[in-house]
Amino acid sequence: TLYDFTGGLDDVDAKRVRAVKRADESFADDPTRMLRAVRVAARHGLAPTRETLAATRAHAPAIRTVSPMRVAGEVRTLLSCGHAATSVRMLWETGLLEHVAPAHAQYLAKSVNPDSTFVARTLAAGPLETHGVIAPNDEDGVEARPWERRRGGSAGAGGADAGGTGGGRHRRASKRVSDAATRRLFDRDPLFATLRALDSFATPSAPVGEELVFAALATPLAIRAVGWPRLPERVPESVKRAAGATLASSWRRLDAELATYDAWWRSLPSSERASVKTSKRQKFRLKTAESNAESNAWVEDWCVWSAAAASAQLALRDYSPSTRNVLFDSFALMHLPALTSSQRSAKDGQRRGRRERSNDGDVVFDVSDADFRKTMPPPLERLAQRLAEPARKAKNLIGVSLERSIRVRDSLRFLRVVLEAGRMCRGTEEEFDEGRYDGPDAVVDEDEPL
Repeated sequence: TLYDFTGGLDDVDAKRVRAVKRADESFADDPTRMLRAVRVAARHGLAPTRETLAATRAHAPAIRTVSPMRVAGEVRTLLSCGHAATSVRMLWETGLLEHVAPAHAQYLAKSVNPDSTFVARTLAAGPLETHGVIAPNDEDGVEARPWERRRGGSAGAGGADAGGTGGGRHRRASKRVSDAATRRLFDRDPLFATLRALDSFATPSAPVGEELVFAALATPLAIRAVGWPRLPERVPESVKRAAGATLASSWRRLDAELATYDAWWRSLPSSERASVKTSKRQKFRLKTAESNAESNAWVEDWCVWSAAAASAQLALRDYSPSTRNVLFDSFALMHLPALTSSQRSAKDGQRRGRRERSNDGDVVFDVSDADFRKTMPPPLERLAQRLAEPARKAKNLIGVSLERSIRVRDSLRFLRVVLEAGRMCRGTEEEFDEGRYDGPDAVVDEDEPL
């Protein structure tokens, strides 16, 4: 016999999420319950009740008072188990996003209103002075980072942001963003497209790795800064050798689709593509002479985009203490195709660097510090050192080493995440396959009132 004293069965039938007791009291007792409500709603396709939504919006700043490790654990579950896109949308709509992922809250503020001057309070700044009402932001004079500027829009233009300095600055919750604008943002913005592509690899019972999650989080910020990355026309032969027969099925389908992405990338306006400008060609020239080969011409363009991604990942160090140990690993899996292509290692060297993981059938590629540095221009090498430094200091090691073990499967998945995100952001599949560009204002219709 099942006794339902709290009406849970009725909630399941009505597809709603609510607190067992009053939501205000529940969230005041433990603010992480707000994140659990988002997780349950996103995973099972449920909708929070009005009382739950109102309490979440009121108590959102209180999440900063919780231990960062607890919050990081909840956010990791939200993003790695197959419902990241829906979870981030709900975090944004309820006002929680700026208190758990401030860089992405600023990103969405610019997507909604390119002239927004909203600057989210960093997590390192600690809790707000008040709970239930968001304190006015006194950091609007801070210079915007590159990914906070929407391409074609101006940052810090002096105008009011999407919702002023109060609690609803840029949120759907403040009624300042229309339903149509929210749907269009969710359908076409690179952030949500990247997260939906990431969700295709994850399930609650088989979550994706934290390194791939942070690679996906850095991707839209890099796209905002320098444009869409140039991918190789085919999976590099060096990556295929590293993957071997174990992961053959993972790269064969990807190999057939990369040429389509390359045709689409070439159709974009120059302002929407990440590429090396003539004035910066020498700055981003690789150290190895063989990198100038025509077959690897995309590597230098990729390094430009990798530099923007590394800069974005430096901002993600603020998200939780645990992220500092995985951010460089995340950057390494993003850089693996360019790394192996420009390295030109001999086959026997590839075999020495390649080893299989018996527990999950994955392949790990070991890269020495010297080999890693050979694949990066000086600006990118300096950013990589900054990413690797916190983890090394935590282990009390002298110097910064770029030696890493990279999961080849996650690297192939990342290429597919970028490819699928490009397909989702720029119109229909037919338009993508034909290499047609859908225009720079596919996300936000400026004529529609917010």
